[in-house]
Amino acid sequence: MHESLTIGIPAFNEQDNIERAVTEALATATRAAPDHEVLVVDDASTDGTAKRLAELARRHPRLRVIRHERNGGIVSSLKTLCREASKDLVFLNASDGQWPMDEVFPMLEALRTIPCDLVIGNRADKQYTPWRKAISSSFRILTEALYGVKVWDPGSIKLMRRPVARIETTCTGVFEQAERIIRAHALGFRVAKVDVRHNARTSGLARGASWRNIFSGLGECLRFRISFRAGRRGGQDGRPADSGAGGTAPPGH
Repeated sequence: MHESLTIGIPAFNEQDNIERAVTEALATATRAAPDHEVLVVDDASTDGTAKRLAELARRHPRLRVIRHERNGGIVSSLKTLCREASKDLVFLNASDGQWPMDEVFPMLEALRTIPCDLVIGNRADKQYTPWRKAISSSFRILTEALYGVKVWDPGSIKLMRRPVARIETTCTGVFEQAERIIRAHALGFRVAKVDVRHNARTSGLARGASWRNIFSGLGECLRFRISFRAGRRGGQDGRPADSGAGGTAPPGH
């Protein structure tokens, strides 16, 4: 209860989900930390998402909304959330109800007792089709084999100290969240995982296993390995842009 908390939520055309997500996030954040905010990035939604967020913001002073003028995709929204979060701890969840907001509590417990700087919510029972489960598992196995670190479930929810959120990432596609975990390991941040519940989407369209995303993610995974190895040899291993902002800097940095 002594650390401040940002709950970050990306949203694109989530008019059917956004009020529930924000209400749940506000209630959870109130229980988790006296000093808190809920930050939503509206990625240029074309439905009623922006209107509903404006109405919610008028009623809830702890809600902060950032709107992208152009749609940049989920990775662009996550980068904005990491950059703009103002509290000591940053919890990234979704607006579509796949992860209950109260999963932050076991993750907070892990952060404080293990201790660690980044907690990954591992989906022990993914509510995916067999095809998407196979793609997700293959992506994880390939990443861990190439980089020699555990990433567990990079596409899932995360709780991190603000210096981890401030790590600069270069990837712009689905590999970006894995990149953040790899860079965190390289910088000496302590990474752990906690098993979390995962619900099936109730509305909206999931695009994570599209052929475009599959090939894009594979290409980024391989290209980043080349640049990351070259950068480490040159001493540029992806240091956080704001290593002194909240939380604990990693050993030796």
